[in-house]
Amino acid sequence: MVFLVISKSGLGEVLKFNKPETAIIWLANGLLSDSELDSLRNQGHDVTVWNYSECTNFEELPGSVAAIEEHHPGHTVWVECASSNSLQTRRP
Repeated sequence: MVFLVISKSGLGEVLKFNKPETAIIWLANGLLSDSELDSLRNQGHDVTVWNYSECTNFEELPGSVAAIEEHHPGHTVWVECASSNSLQTRRP
C-alpha cells in the first residue's frame, strides 16, 4: 500500500500500523531531515520525498496521486488529508 504523508503525525500513524515491508511512503518535501530519512530507510522503509511542495496544496492532491499511481500501478494510494484550512492554498 502507498501512503502520501504530509505531516509528522501522519507519518507516525503510518509507521505505527504498518511494517516496513508493507508500506510505501511518499513524504511532503521538507517534512524530515536527512538524518531522519536515513533512519527510516535503514529500518527498511521504502521512502520517496517530493521535490516540490505541491502535494500539500489541496488543489494539487489529484495530480500528486496520479504521479504516485504512475510509479506504483495497481497499488492502493492512501492520502493523509487535513481540513483544507490547514493546507497551503494557491493564490490567483
